[in-house]
Amino acid sequence: MRGDQTQSESAGLDAQKLSRLPVPRLLGGGGGERSSSRKRGWVKTEPDRRPARLLRALLVLIAAAQTAHYYPLLPATLATHFNGRGEPNGWFSKQAFFELCWGLFLLTLLLPYWATRLIARLPSIGNIPNREYWFSGERRQETLDFIRDRMGRFAGVTLAFLMGTFELVFRANLNPLGGFSSSAQYGLLVAYLLFVLRWLFRFEAKFGEIAPPVRPPRS
Repeated sequence: MRGDQTQSESAGLDAQKLSRLPVPRLLGGGGGERSSSRKRGWVKTEPDRRPARLLRALLVLIAAAQTAHYYPLLPATLATHFNGRGEPNGWFSKQAFFELCWGLFLLTLLLPYWATRLIARLPSIGNIPNREYWFSGERRQETLDFIRDRMGRFAGVTLAFLMGTFELVFRANLNPLGGFSSSAQYGLLVAYLLFVLRWLFRFEAKFGEIAPPVRPPRS
């Protein structure tokens, strides 16, 4: 009897000790940033910008290889503009054309940083819906991160479109009898415009609605 009583008292003491230990609240959000964000009616998310950055870095390497391959092969004067039938009607010097290409590449690569800094200073210039909500408090940094991420993707696809167009120009100059492939250019243009429309739709969907405040559950 006494042994059973001793074991019962020991078990009670152990239960009291365990009750005093801090227990992490896995459901309902233990007092971290995510929990406080929910109480304010929004959830802070960090976009992963690594894929877009890797894409741009890869495209820059491909553009450098493109330049290194075609520059020695092309004539001193290039046909750079063509009519709807693929016939040339405008010319450029080779050096000036490659300088133009890389100038456009540089402007495209800097677009995410310039656009984000400009919108950060003048939110009204971006014509963002509900900007008073999205640029208030801690939502401001989340909004700028999202814009930088989306602009990075836009820059990557724009860079790919420019490289594809220049590739067609280079091939047309190396094979004048074949002419400029207008059908390939139209295909690139349609694909690029479809991307732009989808990009604009997702951008509008992000800022078009305001999340209702999430009330904490009643105890």
